[in-house]
Amino acid sequence: MRRRIIIDSKIEWESVIDKLELHNIPYNIVEDEYRNEIILLERYYASFVRLVGDKYASEIISESKSSGMKMPYKIVLMAYAIIATLLFAKYYFAYWRISENSNKNYTYEWSSDNTILTFKHKDQDIGSRYFDKNHDKNYERIEEFSNNLVFSVSIDSNEDGLEDEVLTYSVNGQLVASLKYSQSELWLSQGYQVFEGGRKFFYTDTNRNGLLEIREE
Repeated sequence: MRRRIIIDSKIEWESVIDKLELHNIPYNIVEDEYRNEIILLERYYASFVRLVGDKYASEIISESKSSGMKMPYKIVLMAYAIIATLLFAKYYFAYWRISENSNKNYTYEWSSDNTILTFKHKDQDIGSRYFDKNHDKNYERIEEFSNNLVFSVSIDSNEDGLEDEVLTYSVNGQLVASLKYSQSELWLSQGYQVFEGGRKFFYTDTNRNGLLEIREE
């Protein structure tokens, strides 16, 4: 059972959210130009009242009217920020290393069978590798390096020019993130990330609306 709490003031609504975050109380939100609402599991309502009082209007809602509880929004924002950073880094490095401005710092060479294009820094560190196994100029796999260690891998298994999966590795070679994209859509469909301390968060977009549902394992 869940409870909807209506808060007229946007400032008060944000203040209440901050208090819920501080006390690790899970919640859902509804925000638009007409209303500011917070949705809690009923078992957390007593804690809510102790935090902010019972001055806000509320009502019990049925399970069918509310989606699952979300992780605190600061974790959601952090997850989106990391995903955006990974994608930006991939495209930035790919563009920069093949631009004319990089010629003085990077050289490139093909493997003997012309399936792997390797960019190397002038100090002989590998910068990136592009894999084209069927010689059609569509790269099925792109690897980005730092200190000669892979830190990011992009996979385009169906060679449509769009990434199907992006993998990220730690400095010791541990796989710490996997982001998979829909074959027919452009948005993220599922993935996971490992945070400091071993906390692991999974992302899914079950209703394909571009908004991620996040759970911790």
